[in-house]
Parts: sequence; structure tokens; C-alpha cells
Amino acid sequence: MMTATLPQFSPTRLSESDANLPAKLDLLNSLTAAEDIVDYPADRNVRRWARQIQEDCAGLEFICFQVRRILASKQPEIRVDAASQIVAELQRVLGDQDSPSPVVPPALILDLETVRAVRPKDPAQVKPGVEYVERWPQTDDERRAMGIACVAVQRSDAGADVGEIDGSNDYDMQILADACTSAPLIVTFGGDGFDLPMLRAHGIHHLPKSYDLRTGLREALGLKPQDRSGFGLTDWAKANGCGEKSFDAVTAPERWQRNGPGDRESVRRDCANDVMITAGLFRLICAQGYLSHPATGERVSVAGPVEVEQ
Repeated sequence: MMTATLPQFSPTRLSESDANLPAKLDLLNSLTAAEDIVDYPADRNVRRWARQIQEDCAGLEFICFQVRRILASKQPEIRVDAASQIVAELQRVLGDQDSPSPVVPPALILDLETVRAVRPKDPAQVKPGVEYVERWPQTDDERRAMGIACVAVQRSDAGADVGEIDGSNDYDMQILADACTSAPLIVTFGGDGFDLPMLRAHGIHHLPKSYDLRTGLREALGLKPQDRSGFGLTDWAKANGCGEKSFDAVTAPERWQRNGPGDRESVRRDCANDVMITAGLFRLICAQGYLSHPATGERVSVAGPVEVEQ
């Protein structure tokens, strides 16, 4: 659960200030380990080397983020990419170079799950005892009928912790409203067309500027709004070493309504996982300006939030 008072948002470098740097010997050891991963990405010791880097570079968020990519993937190309970025950043830190480390804009990264799903067109797929809405919501009344089960949020300037909001709890929703009011940016995957209208329909009207990764990626691929092709969150996540979705979103309302042992907790956990994936992709775009294409592996240049604002 999120706390009622939140610190002010502030831009965060993916590596902290020099005053908080680990000892030079730890950085040198981490540099050697990262170079080993670049040279031997399929070695059985890769995970041990990565954990050494994680331990020695605790507090250096950009490096720890790349370590999480290494630990989450068995694909050599992703491990090499992440380790190469660790090497470059450690060389910058050790050499005290003038070039700054990547900056993540202050933002609230968000995802939500609903109480009800859209009724399946195939009657055979309709589950007994499960409540549905009749169509994808087009009005605020229909969005309120769909209902918010839970919301997961992560602040870009507050590490990897994820806050949980109960959509039926007025106090929780007020905390979320306050967080949205103070955030200069909201980051989602597909939120412009769904999550944000759902929040407005449930009384959270003061929303900051939006950066929708799905929209940015579709534009980068040259897809038109009416084009139904493209790739989902898990496709981009797997291609870039940011994990993958752990469930089918269609089943979340069913589990939430069933409310058996662990059902609602599983929905909250999966919602939080989506936020962490979205946050990982957002940090990658901020750090390098591109993502790897899910089908081809080629670099797809993606406009960051500053470029979009301009």
C-alpha cells in the first residue's frame, strides 16, 4: 500500500551522485565481471557475475537495472547489450568523464485491472457466475460499470518499489489522486485509450501529461491508429530483457470476482508485474533512445517524453 504522503518528484540520474558511489575496488571488480559477461554471455557463471555486480553497485540504479535485465533473460544478445551498457557506465564513473549518465524524467508509471471484463462474443466462453459488461466502454457510465479492481504504481525516481491501490477504497483512491496531481508525467502502456479514461470516470480528473509507450512504439513502426497489428507489452519486454507478462489480462476480472484463496492477490501481483515491465522499457528508452524489435531484433528508435513534449 502506498503511504498517504509522497516526497516531491525530482529528476533522477540512473547512477547516483559521486558522494554515494561504492568503493573504487568494488567498481573495478564489477567492471571485470561485466566484461566477462560481454565475452561469455552463455557461460554458466553469468548469473553469479551479475549478482556480484548487483551487490557491489547497490544504489547505482542504471547498473542495477541492467543487472535485472541480465538475470531475467537467457538470450545472449540481451545479456551482451545489458553488460555492455554496464561497462560503459562504469568506465564513465571510474574515469569521471564529463558526459552525464542517463536521466529518467520524474514520472508515475501506472497500470490498472478492472472488476468486470467485456462479455465474450462466443457464448461458450462465458463463465457462469461472472459479471460482464456488454462492450468495450465508450462512456464514463460504462467505465464506472466496468469498475477498477486495483491500480499498481511505481515512481521513476523511487527505485523498484511498487505501490498498490484498492479501487474500491476511497482513501486509497484519494492517495492515487494526490500522487497524480503531484506527478509531472504519467507513463503507461496503452493508457491513453484505457487506463487514463478509466481514472477520470472514477473521479481522478487532474492528470498530468501522458507518455504512452504503446503509442510511441506504434508511431515508431509507422502504424496507423486503425491498424490492429503491432506488438503487445510482453513482446517488447521479452525482446529487451525486461521480463514478460505473467497472466492473461482477460482472466483478471474473473479471478477478482471469484475471490478465492489467493485470487485477488494474484491479480495485484500481475498488475504490479506489468508496471515493472513498463518501467523497465521506459528506463531503456530514456537511457538509449531505442528498443529491440520483437520480431527482428533490429533497433527501433523511440521518441522519449522530452522529445514528444517538444
